[in-house]
Amino acid sequence: MYLFLFVVMLIALVAALKLADFDLLSPAPLMILGLTMSVMFAGIGGLFWNDVPLKWNAVYVVVVGTSAILVGQLIANCKNASQIPGELPKFQDSTWKYAALFALVLIAIVVRVVETSNIASDMGLSDVSYAEKMEAVRHGLDAINSSEGLKLGVGFSFVERQLEKLVLAIGYVSSALVGYSLVKSDRRSIALSVGTLLLCGIHVLVCGGRGQVVYYVVSAFASFSLFKIMSGERPKVVLKKLVIVGTITGAVGIVVFYLSSFLIGRAAGSGLLDYISFYFGGSVPSLQIILDNPELISSASPGVKTFYYLFGLPFKFGLIDEYPSYSLAWVHPGGNGSNIFTGFARSYFDFGTVGMVTLTALACFAVTCFYGHVKNSGTLPLVSIFCLMSGYLFDFAREEYVFSRMLSLNGLASIVVIVLVALFMSRSFESHHEEAGAVSGY
Repeated sequence: MYLFLFVVMLIALVAALKLADFDLLSPAPLMILGLTMSVMFAGIGGLFWNDVPLKWNAVYVVVVGTSAILVGQLIANCKNASQIPGELPKFQDSTWKYAALFALVLIAIVVRVVETSNIASDMGLSDVSYAEKMEAVRHGLDAINSSEGLKLGVGFSFVERQLEKLVLAIGYVSSALVGYSLVKSDRRSIALSVGTLLLCGIHVLVCGGRGQVVYYVVSAFASFSLFKIMSGERPKVVLKKLVIVGTITGAVGIVVFYLSSFLIGRAAGSGLLDYISFYFGGSVPSLQIILDNPELISSASPGVKTFYYLFGLPFKFGLIDEYPSYSLAWVHPGGNGSNIFTGFARSYFDFGTVGMVTLTALACFAVTCFYGHVKNSGTLPLVSIFCLMSGYLFDFAREEYVFSRMLSLNGLASIVVIVLVALFMSRSFESHHEEAGAVSGY
């Protein structure tokens, strides 16, 4: 059945590419690419950990949800009138600005290390490695395990949390600049932007995570694709380059991702393919488990699962005393703990098929329209915001983020900081064409 679903997803991916004029990293193809790869890894997992037989109810949710993505793309096509500039925007970056970003990320790393150590000491973990401290603090404060970390005054300080937002913004602006520099073939800018992005990746590891590093890589590819298309290169030509470079990067990235588990206190207890196939392919088998056992899902009012951080505002400010964790449930396909159920699960369990189709199509439509505006305007703030979205879109195979995370005060604050950092770096990309500026409003 996994093979059947994989074939269906490949057909959907081809359909999405045709609708998006073969722009692989536009929203609909990017979402379906992630889903297709996830189903592929779930099938590979059948050789190792995946003992969950796929049934028609899970296939129904994935196929109907994927169809909603295509509908969102189709509706956006009717609205969007793309007027791409046809050449790269002009932008001259400054070395001292990169140095300023580099210094801010270094400060954030130091603050995080100090506060993690202090919190771990309060937990009675003074004489253990930093990796063990990271994992213990993460387990105690991360929203996937407990909502306590959402409260103001609990866990990390206000300063540290704002530094996290700042580093996140620097990471996505750097991703946009990496893509721009690669298209321009400017060695100095490539070195500076890649160096800043790598330091942001180190900050992610110091925080005990890795997923954000994957987002940065995806966003760098997204910005490269965007600027290539803006420069006038045909999407089909860009697609071929992305497939070649993406395959090589993915192969190397999988090994690095596996090895990084030993750095953050979550050492892999299995082989490379076993570990990677579960991490990237565990969502569909996990979805099957909760469809068969809906009682496992945490009880919450309708809408809380879908709009988690929006509904969590009263809890954040201490107006209510209880709120569920971010995770819908914890299940154990093949004995592995999992809290990922594809991006369709939240809206499906909140509002049924109609709600899932409506919200999925709406999200794809809105982000696709935004993407069209980004291609037309070429401003650094807008490209950087799409870089943020691109990681979430690719990870839709595992979780939904547009409504559950971005639609919140934190999501809005992150976007504002991204815009400020982008303006600091450039004010804006200035198009050669007055016509393009008139269309985009810049």
